[in-house]
Amino acid sequence: MNAPSTAREALIKELLGDMDVLLKRAEALPDQILDSESKIKSTVALIDAAGDRYRLAVTAFNEQAKKDLSEFADHKIQSIAQTTAKSLEEHRASLKMQQNQSLDPGKIAELTSNLIGHKFNSLTTKSKSNSAFSFRECAMLATIVIGSWIILYLILKPT
Repeated sequence: MNAPSTAREALIKELLGDMDVLLKRAEALPDQILDSESKIKSTVALIDAAGDRYRLAVTAFNEQAKKDLSEFADHKIQSIAQTTAKSLEEHRASLKMQQNQSLDPGKIAELTSNLIGHKFNSLTTKSKSNSAFSFRECAMLATIVIGSWIILYLILKPT
């Protein structure tokens, strides 16, 4: 085309040039949309794969955490049971020692001997006038002797 001779022709020429640019851009739009669609599909596929990997990682982490917590709890329970058993054994040993100290067999034998001797002496002094012990006095002396032996057995018996 020739150079425009009037202002009107110049404006029309410019308008037609602008329209030509707009048409070319409109014609290129379907290709750009298809290109964008394929890019969006690949992005969605990448995000889905990343989501699956994330889900698997979280599941593995949760399973490991459960396992670790379970092992920790089992270890603590075992530790507490051992500590409790040890403490119970120490307590039993302490009680036995305390029992043995407070109920010393030598002391018990000495006390029993003194008691039996005292009872026997009192019975013999009473019975000097009588020729024999009364049945009640013999039963009392036998009860003291048997009771003393039972106590000594309970203290000295192996556990």
